[in-house]
Amino acid sequence: MKKITLADGSVVHLNMGTTLSLHKGKFNGQIREVWLEEGEAFFEVTKDTHRPFIVHTADGLSTRVLGTSFNIKAYRELGEQVVSVKTGQVQVSRESGGKVVLEANNKVSFDNGTGSLTSGLTDGSAAADWRTGNIVMDEAGLKEIALRLKQYYNVEIINDAHITTDQKVFFAFTTNTEL
Repeated sequence: MKKITLADGSVVHLNMGTTLSLHKGKFNGQIREVWLEEGEAFFEVTKDTHRPFIVHTADGLSTRVLGTSFNIKAYRELGEQVVSVKTGQVQVSRESGGKVVLEANNKVSFDNGTGSLTSGLTDGSAAADWRTGNIVMDEAGLKEIALRLKQYYNVEIINDAHITTDQKVFFAFTTNTEL
């Protein structure tokens, strides 16, 4: 995990396995754009009404803010991206059209396969708790649980076909928990 402070004072917390890029000419006095290529990041964006802050993900999702804090989970192997808002307001849009505005404690899930956006309630603080070693997964599938256990404990989960991958559960642990 890593914490980065950008030139405008915005802070980005990167989770394990995360790649964040800045493209030449896209983060300056006129514009603030970053690319979350893979992984998960929590953003604390410095307010600037003249320069929106935009996060692009690999599958054509863009999140636009003026000053707020939010989490984006975009691991390719999960097949979806989730934007969760802790404070303020964000606008999430697809390259192909369609957008949704989220306020604090709301989230949107983007299905990478179908391109659909699904809104819902969330605990914006819990979505970003991974920064402090608390892993909270609400409505998590087996893929996400397996990913988290692999990230933190380097263990592989083998599905014996008795658990369907579309079942959603609440799952939480702290990274100092021993297996």
